[in-house]
Amino acid sequence: MFAKLKPRPRTVAELIERTSIPEPNSGCWIWVAGVWRGRRGLLYGYASFQGRTRLAHRASYEAFKGPIPDGLCVCHACDNTLCVNPDHLWLGTQRDNMRDMTRKGRHPNSPAAIALTDTTNHTNTRANGARGMGA
Repeated sequence: MFAKLKPRPRTVAELIERTSIPEPNSGCWIWVAGVWRGRRGLLYGYASFQGRTRLAHRASYEAFKGPIPDGLCVCHACDNTLCVNPDHLWLGTQRDNMRDMTRKGRHPNSPAAIALTDTTNHTNTRANGARGMGA
């Protein structure tokens, strides 16, 4: 009559494996438990285990790869903030993370992002029948 409940996870690694779904095209493990909206509106998973709550990707890094030294970020090679696949996570400084973001065109002030915005605005302006900035 009642579904049998799974026992609580014994380790953080077990928690990560139970509360993520592998995405076959990217290889990401998508976190499907608690989610928090961070800066710039990005979603991040959060993991609670034995009374300690932290960002899920940081918990995954610690569980599968080891401690995170003070002052370092856990960065996503895949750029998916809900990914907890330890193979997609790397350690870097905040500066390293910002350089990676800029290089990939994810920073709002990066040349690639500005070019995309300019192209999008130009296309939308033309689609709406306007003739430039003064229209």
